This record gives sequence, structure tokens and C-alpha cells, in this order.
Amino acid sequence: MASCKDDNKTLENTTHSAASTATPVSTNASGAAPALQLLDTLWVDAAAFRPPLNAGLVFSFAIPHPDTLTLYGWICKGNSGKCTGEFDTHPDLKLTEGRRSLYAGYGPVVFWENVILNKSDVSAIQAKIVAHPNHPYVLFAPENKNGHIKYNIILSATDPTGVRGTSTLPPLPPDQDTQIDANPSPPKNTSN
Repeated sequence: MASCKDDNKTLENTTHSAASTATPVSTNASGAAPALQLLDTLWVDAAAFRPPLNAGLVFSFAIPHPDTLTLYGWICKGNSGKCTGEFDTHPDLKLTEGRRSLYAGYGPVVFWENVILNKSDVSAIQAKIVAHPNHPYVLFAPENKNGHIKYNIILSATDPTGVRGTSTLPPLPPDQDTQIDANPSPPKNTSN
């Protein structure tokens, strides 16, 4: 869940294949690998996670605008809570790009896989939202783990767009790390 806001980047040499699980980034005219592109932290209002949501979520990368890479999410169907089977045509959640991550990015080879939250992850996030009602934003903070993009789920009281931040506002409580990761699919363990 991310946005690329580099006006100089192009996608003309990107591989587009249904059989491809990796989208390599091409080299520049000199043959050197391009510089690391930073990803944005993505976010959604905490209300999007409140009941009646009672299932897992599967997210796919989307490019709604030429300079925006984000995640769209679909609710998993079926009683098992597994993200298999059919999905609606239109996404149930559209994450919004927030502040740029200072640490997570992508470079020459990154695997752009679906990202999943199991039903138990969604339930745990819901419990954290109830426990921290003054944190109205659910952030998806990107992390590049050996070429696989995953997202750390964080509850925040701070406006994720960076707009809020004047000294006239009361102090904000610290962000609450849920200790939950939206894991690439197929799931990656710590050794991958």
C-alpha cells in the first residue's frame, strides 16, 4: 500500500504479464540501475475496519494516477476466512497515499505481489481500534523485505497527509504499532 511521486520516473520498460510475479525496474540509458524509489505510507480511516467487516482482506497494487502507487482491498468471501474464490469487481477499500516513507523503497528487482490480512489480523486490528479510540487512522507503513513489499499496520492520531501539525493543537498520543503485518502473498517468513 504506496505512492511514487517522482516526476522523472517512467514505466515504459516495465514487464506486464499475467504470468509474471516480478516486475523488474529497467536500467537507465547508461546501463546503471536506477536510484531507490521511496514508497509512501498508505492509510485509511479506522472506520473502514469496524464491523460488519468480519473477514480477511486481500490487497492488490493499483496505479490510479501516473504518479500514484497504492493498494486496493477486497473482502475475502466464504466462511473459512481464506482469501480464495471470487471477488467483487470493485474494491471494498482504497488506501490513500500519505507521507513518504524515509526507509522503504524499491529498486531494480521487487516482487509486486498481493498483500493479505487474514481474518484473525483484521479482528486484532479491530480490537486495537476499540482500545485506542483517539487514533482515527490505520496506517500501512511499507517495508521492503528482501525484495518483497509488506506493510506494518499502525494506528495513528496524526493526520497521515501531514496537514495537521500546528502548535495550537493539543499534543497527540503516540502511534500504536499493532505488531501486525500485511504480508505478501504467497506469505513470506522471516527467512525469505
